[in-house]
Amino acid sequence: MRIVPKIAALLLVLVIAPCASAQIVIKPGLPNPGKFTSKLTLDIAQTLNLAGQELTTGQKRELITNNQVSQPAADGSITVVETFQSLKDTTTLPGGATLKFDSAEGPKPQGTAADFLVDVMAVMAKAKTTIVFDKSGKAIRVNTTAHGLDELDEPGKSLLQADLDPQRLKDIANAQRDEYHAEPVKPGDQWKKETSTDLGQGAKFTHTAATKYVGVENRNGVNLHKVIISYSDVNFEQNAPAPGAPSIAGTEMEVIDGGSTYFFDAEKQQVVDSNFKLHVKGKITLSVQGMEIPAEIEISISRSVKID
Repeated sequence: MRIVPKIAALLLVLVIAPCASAQIVIKPGLPNPGKFTSKLTLDIAQTLNLAGQELTTGQKRELITNNQVSQPAADGSITVVETFQSLKDTTTLPGGATLKFDSAEGPKPQGTAADFLVDVMAVMAKAKTTIVFDKSGKAIRVNTTAHGLDELDEPGKSLLQADLDPQRLKDIANAQRDEYHAEPVKPGDQWKKETSTDLGQGAKFTHTAATKYVGVENRNGVNLHKVIISYSDVNFEQNAPAPGAPSIAGTEMEVIDGGSTYFFDAEKQQVVDSNFKLHVKGKITLSVQGMEIPAEIEISISRSVKID
């Protein structure tokens, strides 16, 4: 008489066990000791309508970095040293002029008033960044050396100093870490969180990210955990990147389209492939030397990162 209940209980255990084991915390941990490379591809298009004049700018960038991860120290912390393997950039200026840079060729005069940006990229391509993470994965120390920084002309020097500021880099690393969900999830689970996208030179998007864990997907023979994100409630901020440069005092933005997909490698405890897209437009207020100027802006961003 007790055989049926026992079989039922056994079947229940067999059903529950796979469900329990399917849960996973999708949050990057400390990278494994050794070497890895990271490839970032960035495409930004921006149209600013100011006093009836349309100003179009853009940027296409591809950079590859080499990363050396130390063995854990006695306190469990690790050190990651990042250097550039290559940097290619094409920046479109108002009026259609372009600046081009390739670290393999070095800086070349382009005949524009913005040639200082080429010199900035040349110094950036030689930079070395050292980040120390504690055993929990929190960035606790950052140091960047960039030979030639002090010799840059303004405003290039101030722009690069702001981007390489150790506190800024530490804050970005920890903000990115904190944006991940710390609770175990199973396929189909969804959650929301306030997130941000740092564009450098004082510019940043903040948005609400609606995230869904899709499940396991095999990519090139490796089982990876797929996550998709959609964005809403976007806001655009920009502090003056250099003395005298405009900042943004207020915005009213709407999302036209956008989302992210990333793949988490549970064995490496790292996001190894991610794609981000965001297309927004709206009204902004520029602040220039105490004056507020209304304008309209449309921005499209596409970014992908792959780690090998």
